[in-house]
Amino acid sequence: DYGDDVWSFFQNCWHLKDRIKNDPRVPGCIRNAIEEFLKTQPSIIKCADLANATKHLELKHPRVGDAPSAKPSHSNMTIIPGESSTVEYLIDSATGPKQNALDLARDCLLEWERLLAEKGLAEH
Repeated sequence: DYGDDVWSFFQNCWHLKDRIKNDPRVPGCIRNAIEEFLKTQPSIIKCADLANATKHLELKHPRVGDAPSAKPSHSNMTIIPGESSTVEYLIDSATGPKQNALDLARDCLLEWERLLAEKGLAEH
């Protein structure tokens, strides 16, 4: 189910920090600083709220000021027989515009790639 994959992505994207923080091969200074650095990345902060909202069924302490919905507020599916299909999930928030889940996921990946490269943790 596409919806399950969307929420699974955000949960794993946010909790990658825990994997890094607990990896003894990563220098201590990086392990200690990783979550603080992530708190400054707007897409990752939204990701954290989505991860925790879907993991715990509700979000009691949002990091972004407005708690995102643990369910898409709107989804569109387009199917072209014999060619392709697309699904668009829009994430709702208490304030502000809806955001496409795929766009947010791409932004999160870019922020992670930049962080991993900056800290020397990216594979070449």
